[in-house]
Amino acid sequence: MSMKKILSLLLCGMCLIFSSGANHVYAGTIYGTQIATNNGNIPVYCDPPTTLFEIDTATDTVTSHGNVLVQGLDVRVEGLACQPGKLVGFVISDPVDSTATSQLIEFDMSSLGGTEVAASPKGAEQNYFACAAAYSTSGQLWAIDNISGKLYQINDNDGSIITTVTLSGGGYAPQTNAVLDLAFSSTNICYIVGNTNYVWKANVNTGVMTRLTGASLSSGLCGCALDPDDDTMMYAFRTFGGDDTVKKFSVAGDVIGTEVNLGSIRTITNNEGGRGDLASLGYTELAKNPTPGNGSILIAIDTDLSWEAPDLGTPSSYTLNYRADDNDFGAVGTTVVSGITGLSYEFPADLINDTTYYWRVDAIVGGSTKTGSVWNFTTIPQVPYISADPQSTISAIGDPAEFSIVGLNIESYKWYRSLDAANNTPGDDTQVGTDATLLISGVQQTDEGYYYCEASNGAGLVLSNIAQLWTKRLMAHWKFEDNLNDQLGIHHGSFIDPNENNPTPDPSSRYVAGGVSGKAFEFTGDGLIVEIPGAEWIDFYPLGMTASCWIKLDAAQTETVNPMRNNEPGYNGGFYMHIYANGNAGGGIPNLGGSINATSVFADDAWHLLTITYDGVGTMKLFADGEYITERVNTGAVVALPEVPLVFGGRITGEASLVGYIDEIRIFSYPLDNVAVAHLYTDLISGVEICAEDPTFDFDGDCIVNLNDFAKFTEEWMLCNVVPTCK
Repeated sequence: MSMKKILSLLLCGMCLIFSSGANHVYAGTIYGTQIATNNGNIPVYCDPPTTLFEIDTATDTVTSHGNVLVQGLDVRVEGLACQPGKLVGFVISDPVDSTATSQLIEFDMSSLGGTEVAASPKGAEQNYFACAAAYSTSGQLWAIDNISGKLYQINDNDGSIITTVTLSGGGYAPQTNAVLDLAFSSTNICYIVGNTNYVWKANVNTGVMTRLTGASLSSGLCGCALDPDDDTMMYAFRTFGGDDTVKKFSVAGDVIGTEVNLGSIRTITNNEGGRGDLASLGYTELAKNPTPGNGSILIAIDTDLSWEAPDLGTPSSYTLNYRADDNDFGAVGTTVVSGITGLSYEFPADLINDTTYYWRVDAIVGGSTKTGSVWNFTTIPQVPYISADPQSTISAIGDPAEFSIVGLNIESYKWYRSLDAANNTPGDDTQVGTDATLLISGVQQTDEGYYYCEASNGAGLVLSNIAQLWTKRLMAHWKFEDNLNDQLGIHHGSFIDPNENNPTPDPSSRYVAGGVSGKAFEFTGDGLIVEIPGAEWIDFYPLGMTASCWIKLDAAQTETVNPMRNNEPGYNGGFYMHIYANGNAGGGIPNLGGSINATSVFADDAWHLLTITYDGVGTMKLFADGEYITERVNTGAVVALPEVPLVFGGRITGEASLVGYIDEIRIFSYPLDNVAVAHLYTDLISGVEICAEDPTFDFDGDCIVNLNDFAKFTEEWMLCNVVPTCK
């Protein structure tokens, strides 16, 4: 049995109360003298006893728990509301008088497990008719006066009104559409039900109500509650219809789902009816809060068990059931320990490694057994367990770098540097360390590569995941001086036809004079592209990167084109640059939410520099002609590794083909700062000055802090505009 409950005490009718446990409901109903309401035909019942029921929301079954006497409450009680530690309601002075008053009462929660439920008044009678109430997620008590159509925020210490809001809209009319309960979702959405089979959402600030659409509901709904595990699922009582049935239906997306009848709480005769509401209650009659926690893993084999006492009732003892591998406590292999008077149990011997144990604590209360929830935990493996793998990193040349693992049962460590990004091909691996942390001082480019750790003990060994080390450097540079070679001698390009209409296109005619520096490479929109084979060499970019490309486009672009790209639909990772048909330039990393764009027009038959940077944390910046334009921040984004090659002049499919020229493409393994990006432009375009970043104390806007700025500062020195006087 799980811990989630809906607890329902019907005071003058029906109510449902959700607990903060899991998947259980208590429901109650009162039989007694009929009292007519102000419209003369809605009976309610206010005399004891209250019958307590349990509804398992996982199986939608109903079980009776007998009667509870509500001591001293022989008057009409409405508007039950609760939060962990507090259950309140409202005593109505006269159920047939529209000028009736309400008095807030608070229940003694410790008495709910006994034969009487005690309550005491909180403050004096108030001039409102509280027919329904609920606590919001933020702990505010709200009540509805259906006579006046008002929604009140109530002080739950004395019953006084804090805020008054008039309900309107959604077809709601006070008294005609009798509001019988309200409930708040985990996101503080206020739902309201009425006896005319309506459900509304109410704005508690404005009172505006929106009626939900969708499936038809039964008439006569009294009381509602949202399942704490799924607050798109609503439970409701139908008591005015004469059958006291429990209903459930979804309210996802402001649409009511098909109503499901969970059955009748009691058989109604002689037109008896009920009245009540639903609220949330964090109390249970079962043992709770287990240690180890339910579902815990990596638990030591010498662990003990402990739990907390139920909120309701006082157990005389507990019975523990536990077994390994499944929760069939009736099967052979179950250990049963009875007569436990404390709240813990010490196993007589160590448990077995790497085993899931199921356990249940039954509370013995007044001779009856309150069958507990089933909990489980899994013990630590006998072999080492790595809980935190090494993380890829990037370091400046000469700086230190380190990798580490965290785990359990580890007696020895062996770190390896691998050449092939695999931890299971030891032939090319070199051992480089024997501690939990591998420190590499004074990192050099020769230290770049893949690292992993072998953790072992007497029972075996496990391998960590691979982590990469990169240095901050220029990774590739293409100048297009009669070839497609990378100036660093590594990542040379090929001129290809991705559609294979021309298997071996000749790039010689594409090298043209007039580049931003020497020659440039021309694209004619024919679908041919330059491909840089392989994608793994750009694996550094989730840690940070800069991509920079000089572009000269004819004014007549008819579609969005890609000067540089290593991302395609259907593939993960990568980045891209694009020029829209209107000439605006941009770029992006798909995992960071798409493109960021410049308003600068690039398609004007002039050379322009487009640069994007990513800091490895979540910030992507866009620069045009060396100047910062905009950025997008998406902290914590996970950037996937690229799966397609880097291409220039279009897409790997031959689409988005460029009409124009590219030159001086650079890829860096780290984000250049604003000054470094500005230099990419001014190093090739003379006579241009760029304010890479405005200095803090640059008062005259010339991007320099000097005596002119000090003079502007002193112009208003000692100026005072304090009224009435300056001191």
